[in-house]
Amino acid sequence: MLGISLAAGLAGGGWLLLRDEDTAAHAQGKPSPTAPQAPDDIRQNVEKRPASVDGQLTFGVEVPKVPVGAVLPAPGAWVSEKIYAKGQDSAVVGYATDTSEPAWTLELPGQLCAAAKHITVDGRTAVVSEDGKRAGPNRPRACSILTVFDVDTGRQVFRKTMPDAQVATQLTADVAITRGVVASAWGDGSVAYDLDTGKQVWKSRATSQCRDTGFGGGRELLAVVECGDENREFRVQRIDARTGEPQWTYKVDSGIQRVSVLSSDPPVIGITAGDVLETDVITLDDQGRHQARIALKDNHYQPNCNNDTTDGVESCRTAVVSEDRLYLPTEERYEAGEPANEIVAFSLTTGKAVQKFDGRPGLMIWPLRMSGDRLIAYRQGGGWTNGAVLSLDPATGKQSIWLVVPVPEGINGLMRPKETQVIFERGRLYFAATGILGPDKEGEEYALEDNPLTVGFQGM
Repeated sequence: MLGISLAAGLAGGGWLLLRDEDTAAHAQGKPSPTAPQAPDDIRQNVEKRPASVDGQLTFGVEVPKVPVGAVLPAPGAWVSEKIYAKGQDSAVVGYATDTSEPAWTLELPGQLCAAAKHITVDGRTAVVSEDGKRAGPNRPRACSILTVFDVDTGRQVFRKTMPDAQVATQLTADVAITRGVVASAWGDGSVAYDLDTGKQVWKSRATSQCRDTGFGGGRELLAVVECGDENREFRVQRIDARTGEPQWTYKVDSGIQRVSVLSSDPPVIGITAGDVLETDVITLDDQGRHQARIALKDNHYQPNCNNDTTDGVESCRTAVVSEDRLYLPTEERYEAGEPANEIVAFSLTTGKAVQKFDGRPGLMIWPLRMSGDRLIAYRQGGGWTNGAVLSLDPATGKQSIWLVVPVPEGINGLMRPKETQVIFERGRLYFAATGILGPDKEGEEYALEDNPLTVGFQGM
């Protein structure tokens, strides 16, 4: 599976939105960061510095064989101790992390439409797919099938046909998981199921005024609700995952075109006042009250949200939120001897910049995720120098190298955090494509270095 290249490398609710409750509410306390996590909690691993920082390319997955000129979805990537799982076309495939060989394949009824960002402590996550095989490349089917599965084994926990989802498409389908519940929205409705039993716990019906457009998962469940057509407005609601009832509602300013969820807890959202790029980030307190507005200054600060893809409303690839800060990379600059960019930390309470971590001349730096109180970041490499996984300490401002990452010739195009899904788990770094491109002509095949689906690195 690894081939020549790896060998070389080794050298909704509330405001006019109706939700139908199917089960009684029960209290869900917010877990303490130091408390042991339950099996259905969202996984929050705290990384340790690898025994060796000398990283090598040890994992690689080639794109599957697809028709000439095909453009196919590949959302979703998840990692456990022994398995790396990747969504691709109409399946999820689990690969052994130590060999890159397929360990299991979960076939889906049709093409992938959406994939949950998070994974539970015991390894469950979810995808939405079309309800059958397409009759032709330009003949999509309804994105109405929800599948929950175990990343370690590939076992299907349950599969449901979502009610009233016949109009769901790859551009509107969305799925998220929170503690004990999986929820999906598609613009004309939404539904939630118990992660253990698969029992429907609530659903919503779009009205002529409002509709759920997506959910942000994690420790809490946030719904992005769109109201109106020509003069549309947005609301963000924290939802009781067991009942579908809103715990609070935040009304977004009028004139906004799109809303993204950067974090459900603490609640942080991105808004787009123009046509394409996010213009501001808004932080809320735990009661949904406005705290601060952070202007992105014509894309100087770059969360890199991609809401017009299968990523849904949780699409901001380079924004990381801690308990009290938002971390964003700045745009690239080209000044001799100056860092290519920096990561800037903003206070969630005041919205003011409070700290920065510099990249290097010619080498950009990107935030990846929190690990306890530390920020995990990736400093890009290429050409004359290696990349690196960094542990950034907000308490001291120090940067520590946790993994030196070689950049093999030919695959550096995949190693760009703003364009791909990047995972650092258990001392391993993965770069995963979110789409699959077919060959340009019949008989042509891509090798790993030409068009990889995933590459991975670890210390040796």
